[in-house]
Amino acid sequence: RRRTLAAAPAQSLGLARSWLLFIGAAVLLALIWPPLLVVPLLAAAPGLADRRAGQIEKRNDDELADSRRLLGELFSLAATAGPARELRTFGVTGALLAEHTRLGDEINRQALRAARRAAAWQAAGWLLYAVGFAGAAVVLVLRAAHGHTSPGEVVEAVSLLRRAQRQVSGATTNAGSFATANTTADRLLWLEDYVAAAQATGDRPVPARLDGGIRIEGVSFSYPGQAADAVAGIDLELPAGHTVALVGENGAGKTTLVKLLTGMYRPGQGRITVDGADLAGFGPAGWRSATTGAFQDFVQFQMTLGDGVGAGDLPRIADRAAVHGAVRQAGGTALVEDLPDGLDTLLGPWIGGRSLSSGQWQRLALARGLMRQAPLLVVLDEPTASLDAPSEAALFARYAAAAQRLGAAHGTITVLVSHRFSSVHMADQIIVMDGGRVAESGTHAELLAQGGLYAELFTLQAQGYLGE
Repeated sequence: RRRTLAAAPAQSLGLARSWLLFIGAAVLLALIWPPLLVVPLLAAAPGLADRRAGQIEKRNDDELADSRRLLGELFSLAATAGPARELRTFGVTGALLAEHTRLGDEINRQALRAARRAAAWQAAGWLLYAVGFAGAAVVLVLRAAHGHTSPGEVVEAVSLLRRAQRQVSGATTNAGSFATANTTADRLLWLEDYVAAAQATGDRPVPARLDGGIRIEGVSFSYPGQAADAVAGIDLELPAGHTVALVGENGAGKTTLVKLLTGMYRPGQGRITVDGADLAGFGPAGWRSATTGAFQDFVQFQMTLGDGVGAGDLPRIADRAAVHGAVRQAGGTALVEDLPDGLDTLLGPWIGGRSLSSGQWQRLALARGLMRQAPLLVVLDEPTASLDAPSEAALFARYAAAAQRLGAAHGTITVLVSHRFSSVHMADQIIVMDGGRVAESGTHAELLAQGGLYAELFTLQAQGYLGE
């Protein structure tokens, strides 16, 4: 994209040069015989046909974009080590390769059809010009034979016609490249305007602490291309200093609500307020600097262990005491001590570092989420999915203590998302979501006493653990 934009000035100068030379050739042709001006105009046909061919290919590329991404994803599944165990265990390798082949063939067929249509347009453009050029040459020879034009003028006219064609063709090529650069520039400017608009509406400073809390008022949101709302009509109050648990089955809207709270998305309807101020009024960077968390789709940073954890608070990435403290809170001290170089151990097989298990990577992600000292919002979205039950219980005990400390000092709200109901009973407020809406809200004891959805799901899980 940078090369495309950088070439635009040269393309505009080339376009101007081509048209100046074309005008000079056209004037000379008019002096020889005015009807010859029709032929240079026909020289625009190949250029216009090239433009049309380029549009066909671009439209085809846009239509195939999703299929090509899927093709790349299938290739990654088949060619990387991570999925290999499941692919071989379930015997789907052959089916995966067959689907990759089928999709590749379909993409190639559609691309070939588009290439044929583009070639047909280009051939038609050049054929039209060739007919005009040949016709002009025949007419000139006949005029020379009847004494209306000298042989020298015939040679000069043919030379000028070829020159005019080259200039028109070059101008059209430059125009096409310039149009591509213009489209790229339009997209870039749209993106810059979009970011500027988001930042312009968010210049309010983030408070140093929470006194009232966060309110969610009539919030609904749907993902692009989806007709149904992921969350709808959400009305909640999250008091400052409280630990709030979001529970519910898969697809209930828990993670979507977390994304809205962290400012990753903006509500389609309604609003979210922080101590009475609209969340949209805060700068995205400012609000994100006041939040932290650990997520189920955590990143496995291919770098030294200390830097991977310290990335949770970049100004303190080199503060080894802070990194050690975060690792200790996440229960990862033994992991660091077992590694040959401690925090300086290089992690990630792709760069020649150590490999870790999923649970070990998740502990480091948890430690990264504990780096910030005074967040206003802590989000733990299924943070222990790769840990065993005893480790999960111990970790949640640490998080509960940290939540109480942060809540007392800064009014921090801790939001915990989990499928394991045994992990959330200590929360000050438990919100049960179902179908993108809030089904129930209250404490563990209150929800059990209500005998509703929470009590049903909690009992089912308890029976599963007890083996009843």
